[in-house]
Amino acid sequence: RAGGAARGARGARAAARAAAPAATGTRYVAVNRFRTKGGGAPAALEKRWADRPSRLAEMAGFRFFSLLRRVPAAGGPPVEDLDFDYFSFTVWADEASFQAWRQGDAFKEAHGGGNFAGVVGMIVSSARTLKGPPKLATFVGRDALSVPVAAADLPATVGGWRQVEADGVNLLEPESFVVMDRYSVPEGREAAFAAAAASPTAASAAGFRFASALEREGKSEDGCNFYATSIWSSREAYEAGKEALGRGALAEEFGAPGADPMLFEGKLVLETQQGA
Repeated sequence: RAGGAARGARGARAAARAAAPAATGTRYVAVNRFRTKGGGAPAALEKRWADRPSRLAEMAGFRFFSLLRRVPAAGGPPVEDLDFDYFSFTVWADEASFQAWRQGDAFKEAHGGGNFAGVVGMIVSSARTLKGPPKLATFVGRDALSVPVAAADLPATVGGWRQVEADGVNLLEPESFVVMDRYSVPEGREAAFAAAAASPTAASAAGFRFASALEREGKSEDGCNFYATSIWSSREAYEAGKEALGRGALAEEFGAPGADPMLFEGKLVLETQQGA
């Protein structure tokens, strides 16, 4: 497909260039979690996201977005048996940027337009594709490690959103791969865990984009308060470079992850030159 060819070209350029210096800092991550009804619902959900009006990439403080489709972990339960199979995953520079978007006109435009007809249409579409309403989870990204993105590698946008053709029948091509390992970190060890979760050596791995210890705000349903999260250009890049994350050493110091890793194919990627 044309999308696959474009993604391959971006990956080739990224692999060819020397690794850029990685930037560290804090982030704020907002995740809406969805459970589709199965059948044709996943493709319909992806089309709904592809066709929605949004100015997300133009918002102050925006860093990264992807619609994540969950894929099964080795030896883990099938996706059909899990609570959520899609996440909308947005990285912000800080909470203030997220709240400004959430309370502004751009949020209304992306969620039914702020008018009665648009809201009704959104509700009807959700009822056809989703099992219940989405559930929001927010995180503070500590010791985030991010690789800048060359201008030539940025996904093309129009008005702050991707122009990707979705037919509602076939799933969109994946454009990123996201991994979340969940941990229960004892009180008082948070800073040590965050520093260990963002190994600087990962920045030199081909296809690496971002890593951070995401500290869950509020009570977590799975009992895990930290998600050691990384973003890669593809699953192949993750498999080739995952040892650079140092997850083995992390498990030795803090114990094994509290649940199976969450693996996702990312669609509709939006990025900035600063990286996630």
